[in-house]
Amino acid sequence: GANGITNGLNFNIYNKNNNTISLSKRLGNFRTTEHLTATWHANGKDIWIITHESIEDNSSDKFLSYLLTEDSISETPIESNLGFIVSHKKTDSEYSNERGELKISWDGKKAAVTFHCGQGTWNPSESIALMDFDNSTGKFSKYIGIGTNNVSFSLPKSVEFSTNDEFLFLSTWGDKWSGIKGEIGYFDLNDNNYQKIFNSSEEESLASLYTSKNGNIILGTF
Repeated sequence: GANGITNGLNFNIYNKNNNTISLSKRLGNFRTTEHLTATWHANGKDIWIITHESIEDNSSDKFLSYLLTEDSISETPIESNLGFIVSHKKTDSEYSNERGELKISWDGKKAAVTFHCGQGTWNPSESIALMDFDNSTGKFSKYIGIGTNNVSFSLPKSVEFSTNDEFLFLSTWGDKWSGIKGEIGYFDLNDNNYQKIFNSSEEESLASLYTSKNGNIILGTF
């Protein structure tokens, strides 16, 4: 909600020797969006933990990459300012666009992101986008919107790279009030052309996409 309390991005430390978990420690003082993902550092040992900033009563285009090593988690993130503008809703009659997902390609060199188009930030062509990701530095670059002004692209939910990184699968929300049906499709990453492959039978929302151990993509609905 507009005046709801947010605890931002936090971490705990688990001690496997005595099966205890530390108290939560907050990273920064910002709100977060739904975007949260992780991927290997180029060294194959450390891990990047990545989110997107949201600011109370303001807007932001900032991705934040935190490095997790065997010793600690860096509390100073690598910042990347680019792409879609996220706005936190200022009143209960407005809509935020803090919803969405962020995924890193299997080779660790690309990223894909979705942003729910909120009031005042209507931009379906950039609410689904590709970026370059440098897994040595944690920096993003070259934000390229691959959506169109098709109204269904204003309600993107999830993305998932095929295991060969040649296709990007997309799920979208449904909106029973406007009659928009959720759909699944994919972008051919050779030319970014989009192909719809499924519409929900009702105005239901199609949710997160994840790759299973056997390579199939699993879809959640609600």
